[in-house]
Amino acid sequence: MKKLDLYTTLLMIFIALSIIGVVGLGISVYFLLLLIPSIILAFVMMTLAQNEIGKAKKINPTQNRTQNLVKNMVNEKLQTYLAKLENLSKPSVQLVKTQNKTFSKFGGMPIVPKEFKWPMFKNKPIPFLLQIDFSEINKNGTIKNFPTEGLLYVFVNSAKVNFEEMEDEKDFSYKVNETFKILYYNTNSKLKQIEKQENLKYVYKEFYVTKNYVKTYPDYDDSKEVQNTLPKNDEIIVDAYNNLREKSEFSFMLGGYRYNIQENTFLENLNNNISDDYVLLLKIDSLFDDENFVWGDLGTINFYIKQEDLKNCNFDNVVLEMQTT
Repeated sequence: MKKLDLYTTLLMIFIALSIIGVVGLGISVYFLLLLIPSIILAFVMMTLAQNEIGKAKKINPTQNRTQNLVKNMVNEKLQTYLAKLENLSKPSVQLVKTQNKTFSKFGGMPIVPKEFKWPMFKNKPIPFLLQIDFSEINKNGTIKNFPTEGLLYVFVNSAKVNFEEMEDEKDFSYKVNETFKILYYNTNSKLKQIEKQENLKYVYKEFYVTKNYVKTYPDYDDSKEVQNTLPKNDEIIVDAYNNLREKSEFSFMLGGYRYNIQENTFLENLNNNISDDYVLLLKIDSLFDDENFVWGDLGTINFYIKQEDLKNCNFDNVVLEMQTT
């Protein structure tokens, strides 16, 4: 398209000469000597410019086909490696905002069974964050070892997460029953809408969620098996793998692999110190339009649970980690 730049420059020169002609030579001489040739030249240059654009349009589809071909080849090659890593993949549920009034939701006031007791710390209620109906979210058992029925309630004090001393600054974990509490009920009792509790500092923004199943894979830097499977000298494939992981990361997720904001050994330290392996229970990002629904500097909170506890629907020993920039 360099020819177009040349044509434009020439046209600007003739326009300038035309202006000089008007001032210096008079209108009649201007029409005879400059205006008519300028119009003819402009017409010629416009014709040439259209030809150049036409050539460019003929080139672009070919370039696009080449790019798509390369992209498809990379995807096919990546799928070959993913087949070898299938045993490492984990299904996860993305909790997607919906306009439908589902039971599963964030914020507002919880809908609870008659045996429910609001979790307290120092005679103050811990703010309610999330409720999940597993029969809505995991009825077919897509997320392995997670309940297929029953109700889960999550309470989190974001003030404690953001401003109070952590239980252990080395691994960024927080005190259960103080900063957060998780309750599980598998009951047929009638549910009721609970009223706002006295001394409750704040209520998180309310929105309803539904499910979207996604497949997750381990972080390349965390998994020796992934590193040994993918070709180390093929940066294109490694980048494609990392891009695939990024596309399967969402703000609110149940199960699957964790996604690190920055490098840390939190989960590794848990699993090395305890015989039971911990797995990701929940991932919850900050919400931009709720000042209370924020973890650190717009970071993430992750909840981890022992595999054996998860199988037994025991949520008393869940661990909370915050990741932030």
